[in-house]
Amino acid sequence: MRGPGEDDEEEEDNSVEEEESDGTEGVPAPVGESQGTGGPTLAQSNQPVSHKSEPSLLAIMQQMTQIMANLQEASSSEA
Repeated sequence: MRGPGEDDEEEEDNSVEEEESDGTEGVPAPVGESQGTGGPTLAQSNQPVSHKSEPSLLAIMQQMTQIMANLQEASSSEA
């Protein structure tokens, strides 16, 4: 009984951890890299790019959240 129980828990934990790590790592990574490694000229050229990419990332995250919610609703309504 311990075997299948542990497997189920591990699968759930892994799926949650992967989603959380992807979301948290993906957002600050481009900002940190552009600001950290970029010199004064790179920082100036990256500023407009970062401003344009930030709302697009937020929009994508919101769309993904809505899609996941829609998928959950569809699967629950079908079942």
